[in-house]
Amino acid sequence: LQVKAGCFDPEICPVYSVNSNIVSIPFVPAFGLSHSYINLNSRTRDLVINLEGVEEHLTGIRVSSSDPSLVSVEKQGSSSFKVSLVGHHIKEFSNVTVRFFSSLSDQELILPVRY
Repeated sequence: LQVKAGCFDPEICPVYSVNSNIVSIPFVPAFGLSHSYINLNSRTRDLVINLEGVEEHLTGIRVSSSDPSLVSVEKQGSSSFKVSLVGHHIKEFSNVTVRFFSSLSDQELILPVRY
């Protein structure tokens, strides 16, 4: 490993060699979502949320709705979930969320549902 302090011209700045022992860095895969919130209405009654990450990690993701009587979640393949309104005569609601959780990394992402 060579370290250069703020200068990249070896003729002007000295280059120092640094030695280190082997270091173990744990790798905990994370996942990401294609949306930051879920917007549903009378015309857009469902939305597919895509997950991004390592395939082995994505298969263990658990997804749940905070109110299954208003919003349902259905798996669509290995890395996507369909979030839908339940029923046809829904009045406005608030404080409904969809939770994505990985037991592998304990990562949790919560998306608010707007209606």
